[in-house]
Amino acid sequence: MTQDHFGHATGLFSARNADSVLRVSGPRGISIGPMKVAPWFWILAALIACAELLAFSALCQAQVDGAQARRVETQVQDAVFGYCLDQFDAFSIGRCRLHFAPRP
Repeated sequence: MTQDHFGHATGLFSARNADSVLRVSGPRGISIGPMKVAPWFWILAALIACAELLAFSALCQAQVDGAQARRVETQVQDAVFGYCLDQFDAFSIGRCRLHFAPRP
């Protein structure tokens, strides 16, 4: 440890460096001073947050579209079966289903 011209210690943990020791310490307790983050970090963080928000929005929209498609499919199927039962008196629900079922 060295001394300044007044005889005070000027090492890593001296009173002069105590402020920086208390602010940030490294993995072994060694002072590394106040953390400074480059501006590109904030730009990158904002871009990642926007990308996650966009992906979440797309996922939600896909779920809503799928639910709406299933609802419309059920409405069309109900209309077709209703039409079948109204127009063909001899058909049962099972026969209408066989007659109007989608072909693979």
